[in-house]
Amino acid sequence: MRTEATHIYSAQELRDAHPDGYARAREWWTRTVYDDPAWAEEHRQSWQRAVDAIRSMPAFNGPTLADDVRRCMAWVENNVLAPLRCRRPTTVQRRYGYRRGAIPACPWTSYCADDDALDTIRAVAKEGLSGRDMRRRIEGDADAAWGRELDWQTSEEYFLDACASNGYEFTADGAPY
Repeated sequence: MRTEATHIYSAQELRDAHPDGYARAREWWTRTVYDDPAWAEEHRQSWQRAVDAIRSMPAFNGPTLADDVRRCMAWVENNVLAPLRCRRPTTVQRRYGYRRGAIPACPWTSYCADDDALDTIRAVAKEGLSGRDMRRRIEGDADAAWGRELDWQTSEEYFLDACASNGYEFTADGAPY
């Protein structure tokens, strides 16, 4: 019979004791995040809902509403924001405060990108751009948000925090245990 001893490290311990193993553990983490981000579908749905919300915009492919920014803002208010507004307070809103007509957090998919998409729609409406330009801006912002999220989730700070909170452990060579 043969017995082998293996030292197991937290990510923080691995970083301090075995820098090469720590680098391999970070590479493993980065591949995991890039290959199959847990939030990929929510991200896609959130931004797609924003694009869908502006598809019915008048003159989507033609002249812009830029001639009258107020018309563009009114269209966004009536066709995008109004359907999302609270009409009756929920139990949580009653407990923590409720403003009539407020847009609840994350109204489309309950993913944080919903609010980012709404901010983009509001900003583009203030510029009075066409539906086509609005869609392009939303798609560009979605790509930028994707990149920012990947950068954050592959950062050292996020890696160490995720390992600590999920109890990930590694061998000295950086292999997940």
